[in-house]
Amino acid sequence: MSLRPNRDLLEPNFAGYKLATDPKIDLQQLKLDKSVDVVRLDENQFSYLHVRAFGLHNHLFPDPWKPGTAFFVDSTHSILCCCRDDMTSFAVRTVGQVPEPKRAVKNRF
Repeated sequence: MSLRPNRDLLEPNFAGYKLATDPKIDLQQLKLDKSVDVVRLDENQFSYLHVRAFGLHNHLFPDPWKPGTAFFVDSTHSILCCCRDDMTSFAVRTVGQVPEPKRAVKNRF
């Protein structure tokens, strides 16, 4: 088995890929009644894995079966659904509640 490149398929003057600044990206903001619940690191959680686990996620969880719909948890531990009604407005409704833990567990993450 040979892993040599086919020179006929290579472009010698290829300048690279360019990031397109597409002005068609629609950015919308929505004022919430309560803030989004953010889990913070404490003083014992300082490893690379902790930082990655806490820092590399979005607080919105998209619905894979319904485009334009996402879920998030607010500061009162309510699960909210944010649905895009049309191209200009959003509807936010409560769909559930995260139960309070029976006892506080320190360093559970």
